[in-house]
Amino acid sequence: MKNIVLCITGIMLFCAVSGQVNTDIDKVFNLKWKADIGITTYRSNMICNDGKLYIGSNGEDRNFDNDKKDGVYIIDSDKGEIITHILPDILGDNDVNGVVVNKNRIYFGNDNYHFYCYDTDGKELWRYKTEYDVESCPVLANINEDSEPDVIFTVEGKGVVALDGVTGKKIWKFEKVKRHRGYNGSPSIIDLNSDGIDDVLIGGEGTPSSTRSIGFKAAFYGDYFYAIDGSNGFLLWEQEVGSKIHASPLVIKQGKDICIVFASCYGSIQFYSKEGYFRKAVGTNVGLFSSPVISSPDGYLAIGQSWFAESDRYYVIPVADQYFNENDGGYEVLEETAKYMAEFNTGRISATAVFADMLGKGKPQFAFVTEKGEFIITAEKGALLQRLKLPAGAEATPMVKDIDGDGYLEILIACLDGYLYCYDTKSKGKVIWGQFRGDDRNSGVITF
Repeated sequence: MKNIVLCITGIMLFCAVSGQVNTDIDKVFNLKWKADIGITTYRSNMICNDGKLYIGSNGEDRNFDNDKKDGVYIIDSDKGEIITHILPDILGDNDVNGVVVNKNRIYFGNDNYHFYCYDTDGKELWRYKTEYDVESCPVLANINEDSEPDVIFTVEGKGVVALDGVTGKKIWKFEKVKRHRGYNGSPSIIDLNSDGIDDVLIGGEGTPSSTRSIGFKAAFYGDYFYAIDGSNGFLLWEQEVGSKIHASPLVIKQGKDICIVFASCYGSIQFYSKEGYFRKAVGTNVGLFSSPVISSPDGYLAIGQSWFAESDRYYVIPVADQYFNENDGGYEVLEETAKYMAEFNTGRISATAVFADMLGKGKPQFAFVTEKGEFIITAEKGALLQRLKLPAGAEATPMVKDIDGDGYLEILIACLDGYLYCYDTKSKGKVIWGQFRGDDRNSGVITF
């Protein structure tokens, strides 16, 4: 099946929002603690489990080898004290982005061609040698039908790997695409074919199927979005897209219906059925590294842009009108105009938004961080509520969760000054999407 989706960046603005930074963040949210953990990236996540916070680090400098601040930090979520610093004993670049935790086991890969399982006391249980860097978040998945979840992750330019969560033995490897810098995103997992086993959704790079161009751009760059059978690693379906996929996919589940959303870098947000049929697309300007987040089945999608620095934008887009559609079909879309409820210049946004009631208003808000050092909160439809100054720029998606059990939400922000900041809120509000991949499995699934 070959569906061609060409999304043009026509814009119809319902309201354009501007705003200046009005105050430091700690004037609105009290600083609870900060921890010195090193630098994070837009592919970094946080997991909070049983009173402990887990986060990977690129260390003092992303380009340093043998950086003593690389690795994984386990932090007391109430006090902010570092309990354990896991740094593998292999010399080289031990930068870590994503982590996932199951019971007393923590899983992560690094830029030193390895994937690891440690216990939460910092003891190595097993390691798996990869062919290249592991840049993304691993996910927990049910694929070999035993009592323990297994782990799936991408290897940059080399494919997708599934390992037994207990032993570390390879279950399967998907390597249809072998190209440098492919597979940087984090997979989403959901059972697509109703066999009771989680399947895998991920974008990767390959070889273009044609040399046709559209204006100044190639029609195809050899970039694909894949659905992979979780039981065996075989291809379920694929879609060729117009540009690289740096973002991680979102799966929207409403009842029995599933909608798959992904963003390609050159400005296309695309919606598909679980069978791989195209449903709709909207266009933005180029530079989508941020992953899409949606507020509700009849709501709005938020995404940031990271390309042109001061001209980069944050978008809130009404998209729900057609994405659940009984008339799925394969057809060519030549143009569709994106209708933005809000758009305003922010500087680079590579982090994914969160959607939670941080302000205690009874309705959740979108919030995101920028690389120039802002924490911006908007209403669901994009109205600006707070534009706050951070201690430094940030790439990593924040976490919004009650991490200390006091009944009130906290906001955790990893800044590019190397510190992880924890802020108290006065809100007991609802959290819809409170961390990078949505839940502690890193599933990338939002259920309504």
